[in-house]
Amino acid sequence: MSIARNLLYGLLGVVVTLLCFSTWKMGFGNSLAHHVEIIRDETRVLQTIANGAEGSDKEILERFEERSIRVMGELESLIKDLGQVLDKMEKKHSHSFPNISVNINNTPSETLSPDSTVFIMHGERRDLHVRYMYAPFTRTLLHGFRAIGVTARFIYETNFTSVKETIRNKIKAKDMLIYIGSINPHSRYMKDIKSEKGAYTVLYNTEPLLESHPGPCDKMFHTMFYDEIWDYSWANMDLLGACSSRPFFPFTRYVPPGHWPDSPKVNYTDDSNGSLKLLFFGNANFGSGRLGCFKKLVKQLRPNLSSTYNIWTEDEFERFINKSSATVFLNIQKSCIQKPHHPTNPIHAPPRLNVFLNAHAIVISARSYWKDEEEYSGTISFVEQGTGIGKEYERLKKMNPNDLQALATRRADLFAARFDPEKIFRRAKLPEFFTV
Repeated sequence: MSIARNLLYGLLGVVVTLLCFSTWKMGFGNSLAHHVEIIRDETRVLQTIANGAEGSDKEILERFEERSIRVMGELESLIKDLGQVLDKMEKKHSHSFPNISVNINNTPSETLSPDSTVFIMHGERRDLHVRYMYAPFTRTLLHGFRAIGVTARFIYETNFTSVKETIRNKIKAKDMLIYIGSINPHSRYMKDIKSEKGAYTVLYNTEPLLESHPGPCDKMFHTMFYDEIWDYSWANMDLLGACSSRPFFPFTRYVPPGHWPDSPKVNYTDDSNGSLKLLFFGNANFGSGRLGCFKKLVKQLRPNLSSTYNIWTEDEFERFINKSSATVFLNIQKSCIQKPHHPTNPIHAPPRLNVFLNAHAIVISARSYWKDEEEYSGTISFVEQGTGIGKEYERLKKMNPNDLQALATRRADLFAARFDPEKIFRRAKLPEFFTV
């Protein structure tokens, strides 16, 4: 918070100086002064709230969020108007000014030492399913940091309050804290870790982002307490990229879940029934938005299509895979989305798809965002969600078990080579980030 405030006041100082340089003569002085006045007044209110406003935590956070979003909006407008002022001044005085912009997404705010410790955490639900759901992310982080020689610790307890206190007691300045989850939760805790401990904070986003309100650009209150946002999907990355000109928006990195070698493997040569099955591994019920298209697929492909939504530990998954010979895994989008080239349709969900690919499974997926399809090209059958799924399934069904196994192995080997955690980290330029 103090960093953002200092940056803001520094920018205001530049603006005030420029205003004094006779910008009023060009008709923009009143507009700029209006923005400056609003920002000054709103930051004073923010200081008052941060220094001990009355009310519940929820009320204080809501008031702070409302005010901070307004400040960011005014700051954007001010920078835009200031750019127009500079353009006019350049033409009038035949002088080139430095490019005035606020785009913190161009570079990380700092670098860390190889001696820094990375702490990794995520929340948990009452049913204790989150640890398994987020395992692809935590495994990738632990393997990746190990590969580049950086110490990483995953702190997990079923009581998330205990996790936060453990990290608060152990983390120090120039350490990194990675929160795995969605944008909104625990932003106040991350703010405290930044301001009190001097740690570098990262949000590893696990959820599809939507272009519709409230999109990631509208969640400035939550994102401003992170130094970086890492994401699994290019659809999300492109949406985040549209926010990069926002003042104080975090630096972003593409960090998809990766390969790990110790997964149980599907065996397509063990086909005792002589019939290839198609399985949707996930929630196909009404709440997921998939029910409509799933029912159509069941009608089209019965009795070969089924679903399961009761695997929540690695032991359960291993037992399931050992019983799942001659099974092709299916991915359909939430809400049955069929706009593969629109950024609101990220590949869903890479954690699940990567689990299948690590298990040497053959995967059919509904079409996804084109950049995500390129990342997974050659490892997944991307088809149209309607008749395309049935056609691809029938094509695979005609293959003999040895050919199916060869196909699964080729895809798994390609995935392992492309999504090696060290390669993912090097592509994200993380080794360069941890330098003296």
